Amino acid sequence: MAYVFTPDAVALTSEFALLADGQLQPVAQNLKPALITGTAYGLVVASPKIVGEPTVKLQSYSVEPNGLLRLVGNPAMVATNQSLNLASDQTYVYAATDEGLFGFIDGDDGLSPLPPIDETLPPPAPCSPAQENEDQCRNSGALTLSNANAFFLQTSIAQFAAPLSQLSSFVRSQGQLSSEQYFAGDSISTGIFAPTPDGNFVYALDLGSNRILRYAMGENGTYTTNILSKGGQLSDGFVQLLISANGSFLFAPVSDAANAPYIRVFQIDASSGDLTEIPGSPFLTGEDYLTGAALDPTGNFLLATHAYCNGSPPCVSPGKLVAMSINSSTGALSVTSDVVDGEDPFTITAVLISH
Repeated sequence: MAYVFTPDAVALTSEFALLADGQLQPVAQNLKPALITGTAYGLVVASPKIVGEPTVKLQSYSVEPNGLLRLVGNPAMVATNQSLNLASDQTYVYAATDEGLFGFIDGDDGLSPLPPIDETLPPPAPCSPAQENEDQCRNSGALTLSNANAFFLQTSIAQFAAPLSQLSSFVRSQGQLSSEQYFAGDSISTGIFAPTPDGNFVYALDLGSNRILRYAMGENGTYTTNILSKGGQLSDGFVQLLISANGSFLFAPVSDAANAPYIRVFQIDASSGDLTEIPGSPFLTGEDYLTGAALDPTGNFLLATHAYCNGSPPCVSPGKLVAMSINSSTGALSVTSDVVDGEDPFTITAVLISH
């Protein structure tokens, strides 16, 4: 059994137990809207940033068998001015902010800081403190983990200019991040990307062509870019790219204004990284306006959150949370549960119970 957390624009007023048969069972809970991530121990929550404060708090919680959260240890402080993103695996938690990268171990005593992480590559268009304070430009970072690497997407946004992004990679060993190097330079045009667990391939959506790009390590240690799906253009509306824990399948949730939301599923060739869309793809989620998706920790289910409307007011009815089972052999999806979920959930995290 896992627990699924989906904070919305008002509060985290409910959570759901994901049972072995794929059914979602509501469980009472109450937290302020928060950025969250999961580990084997439980849940790590970033408190909402207070305007003018130079830090935010990260707090570890144990997830009890009844779904309740038990506060564990003292909060950890993280320096941030404008942005914060979280990433985690079963043991380690990372916070990427415009002030740096910070790592922690999540355990029985709460969060313990790792040694400082050295960023050796600047953002594509660095901002001065004065420019940031006057909101003339903004830098942000998002970290995504594979088993032995971490991939860091840095984005620079200036007034009246298109965003600039670059992707770099770290070697990851026992929680430490080191040896940062360029992975895709400034050719990334979107924050929608995902690495395979072995770190050999990274897939990203190219906004200009609506194609999935593959970034791979070349024989000489450089990185090469290839357009997959036989160069064919893909439909608009991609929300995320997700890769199964064994690296066999890429799941591409799509929220297309002209159609009901669906998930495209591609099989990944382990040697070449080529993608082949599986029979039966795309798979309908059965709801409207898909906003986000995640894989549960067991790898048996894909979870998708849906808003009531596409952002045009009024948006007053509840959102939906849908669980879809994953066929481990074929990658095929099938809806197992569809439940009401607060007001327009905007993130989703699934964690195993810790005790």
